[in-house]
Amino acid sequence: MRKWCLYFLILISSSVYSALPPLVQSINEIKAILLDNRLSEIIPVAESIEKIIKIEHGYLLLTPKYGLKVNVNYLPQEKPGPLRFNLHFQEPFPRKESD
Repeated sequence: MRKWCLYFLILISSSVYSALPPLVQSINEIKAILLDNRLSEIIPVAESIEKIIKIEHGYLLLTPKYGLKVNVNYLPQEKPGPLRFNLHFQEPFPRKESD
């Protein structure tokens, strides 16, 4: 009986450390983008971020004058836990008046 309880506890504890819920994962990704030094090197510091939009391979950041796509590349997982990723900042593009 004790063995079964031990197996059950191991099973439950391993599922607790699996991938994060989508909301928490996206919060981690957005925080990583905002805290990355490359963002302030690419977008002038006088610009403010108006919108962050989830797109197919990452996020689109919109300022009054620029748009910036940031790709989120997921890395292979060696063990259960939060998804690991790296960020690829594309070149900013000027926004049109109609955006």
